[in-house]
Amino acid sequence: MEQTTTPKQLRSFGCLMGGMCLLIALWPLVIHGRPGRWWALMLGAGLLVPALVMPRLLAPLYAGWMKLGAWMSWINTRLILSVGFFGLVTPIALVRRAFGKDSMRRRFNADLSTYRLARTERPGSHLYRQY
Repeated sequence: MEQTTTPKQLRSFGCLMGGMCLLIALWPLVIHGRPGRWWALMLGAGLLVPALVMPRLLAPLYAGWMKLGAWMSWINTRLILSVGFFGLVTPIALVRRAFGKDSMRRRFNADLSTYRLARTERPGSHLYRQY
């Protein structure tokens, strides 16, 4: 299923990317008083002019950028989140298990007739200031 990109999307893409390139180009000049980055200025102008005049010229660049974004999201969801889970959550769980912590109270207890926890009723006044 292939989606068609609208001129509005392409114009928005070109203006955003061109504006970011212009920001990169002019940052040293405005903030530090150093010469600007002329390669970024040319790239920004090369993106802004087609975005404003004829956005369809940016369609191949937009498609490539979206493919790059899809590839980077694949890396993010699988690699970075896996490292975060197995590098942070798993060690914490193992340490808690080693110290006998059971926050969810999942241990089997043959002496109990039910695992239900009796709760005390709270007054309705706790709902007055919810946020």
